[in-house]
Amino acid sequence: MASSAHMWEAGSKVWLIINKKWNPATVIDSTSVDVSFASDYGERVTLPRSVLTHQMVSAMHPTSIESVEDMSSLGDLHEAAILYNIYQRYTRDYIYTFIGS
Repeated sequence: MASSAHMWEAGSKVWLIINKKWNPATVIDSTSVDVSFASDYGERVTLPRSVLTHQMVSAMHPTSIESVEDMSSLGDLHEAAILYNIYQRYTRDYIYTFIGS
């Protein structure tokens, strides 16, 4: 998982709360004042660094970035991560998945 210093680098994958929901997002720009994000669902958000907390944004685990067949092996195990894993697998035409053995 990325350290908080690396989490703000352009290209870093994060979980970001947008409209009270966790969204997969990518840092697209970062200055000493603001951080700009692009959600994987098309939304763009720029927020002041001063308001960003761990409750609002967190680094995405590598298993969430790449997707997994067995969802119990997701490093980020929450509703958004499960739905994003299904979304990624569907867009790659890997429609079957499972939870556990």
